[in-house]
Amino acid sequence: MTIDPAYANRVLLRQIDLDSDAPLKDFAGHATTHRAYAKTQNARLTPTLMFYGPDGKQLAEPIVGFRLADFYGEYIERGIDEGLAVLRRKKS
Repeated sequence: MTIDPAYANRVLLRQIDLDSDAPLKDFAGHATTHRAYAKTQNARLTPTLMFYGPDGKQLAEPIVGFRLADFYGEYIERGIDEGLAVLRRKKS
């Protein structure tokens, strides 16, 4: 997805490592770590995909675990579409 041009203007992807103490800035610009941020978001399993707006508010239900491989891409698409719909409603 990160190199697919179809996603270039739809989504910004970031990976948070649950067991890393690497530095990170949260949505408010506060210094934290990957591990601490994941904990605040109740992300305990990998993969966990979360959908956020630019203000850090969650826009769609997280996808926790891998689920069914045949439908995983559709789950991701649905989360992206739901998040974009929320953002569009906020602009109106």
